[in-house]
Amino acid sequence: MFWENAANNIDANIFIIDGVDKYTFEEIFLLADEAYKDIPSRSIVLVESKRDLGTVIAYLGALRKQAVPLLIDANSDTTMLDKLAKDYKADFIFSINDRSIENCLPMRCFQDRFISRRVGDFGENPFTQLALLIPTSGSTGDAKCVRTSYKSLNEVTYAVLRYMPMDATRVSISSLQLHYTYGLSVLNLAIASRSKFVLTSHSWIERDFWSLVERC
Repeated sequence: MFWENAANNIDANIFIIDGVDKYTFEEIFLLADEAYKDIPSRSIVLVESKRDLGTVIAYLGALRKQAVPLLIDANSDTTMLDKLAKDYKADFIFSINDRSIENCLPMRCFQDRFISRRVGDFGENPFTQLALLIPTSGSTGDAKCVRTSYKSLNEVTYAVLRYMPMDATRVSISSLQLHYTYGLSVLNLAIASRSKFVLTSHSWIERDFWSLVERC
């Protein structure tokens, strides 16, 4: 699977460029594993998502621990967050601030995320091959989630790489939100190809975005 450690020392490649900070794949994998040190496998983890390092770590850590991430917009209000957590029986929440969330007990803060454990209201463990929950736009009503298996996530990513070859010289940028399917797929391709991924909160219509593109 593309999110697992690789041989031949390629995990020493630079992965994340976040302003002046640079992180190798090995460093990010270690941070991701640390984030999930006390979270059991098969847990459903609701992640408030931004184009930032905390989201990358929360997403990768879930895949590596075989927990199931549900990435949502970090701008979602508390009512929406509570509803999604209840509807999808989330076990843990990675939130961007220390706000009060129903039935949650704070655990710790890690990489700009407040990690909380939900108590009560749980279902059975999810299907063993469930890797990821991706919310839809909700244009037809309440947002629903698309379920993705480990096999599908891995095979689709490598299928795109066969069509659009990438190597360590490639540089991708977070021009789309990571809770969008396309935005997340760009991150997945960078991981699978062990290439660089630049984090930015700027829009492609901003001058700073294109200045960053030129520098990288």
